[in-house]
Amino acid sequence: MDLQPCNTQHAIFSDAGFYEQPATAHENPVATTPSLKPREEKIPSDWKPSVDVKVSLMKRGVTSKFIDMAALEFRYYWQERGSESAIWNTKFSTYAMGSWRENRLLTTQPLKRKITRGWMPAPITMNILRGMGMSEEDIERKRQNFTLYWVDTGDARDNWNSQFVKYSQPSV
Repeated sequence: MDLQPCNTQHAIFSDAGFYEQPATAHENPVATTPSLKPREEKIPSDWKPSVDVKVSLMKRGVTSKFIDMAALEFRYYWQERGSESAIWNTKFSTYAMGSWRENRLLTTQPLKRKITRGWMPAPITMNILRGMGMSEEDIERKRQNFTLYWVDTGDARDNWNSQFVKYSQPSV
């Protein structure tokens, strides 16, 4: 009796040892392996990001409150569109991170303010103007004219010191 190499999935045990049994079509692992591609579906009405996604976002500085609000917006948006996906958590993570960055940029920008008659240039601005050869009297005269003009216009800016340096530069 010839012994053949053994594949224990398709082996028969007998007193003489292991013999390979040919696989049948329904036992063929290639034929029965389910598709590895996740099934696409519409976002469920009770969808929330997974705990792993929340933890990942929080590790990157996103607050829990922001994640919860973004999840509601995200779910409503995709429910209205009726789109299907197999990667809702991945899409949400990308969306939430982008929204968080955008929100941070908007909330960390300097506030635009109207200038007041009592506005004074920052010390560094005074140093720049002195370095340009301006005397204290010249700086004060320019400051008064500058504030009078901008108070009258009512404009709000976040860069009054830079504007004052530009205004104070000698005309060429």
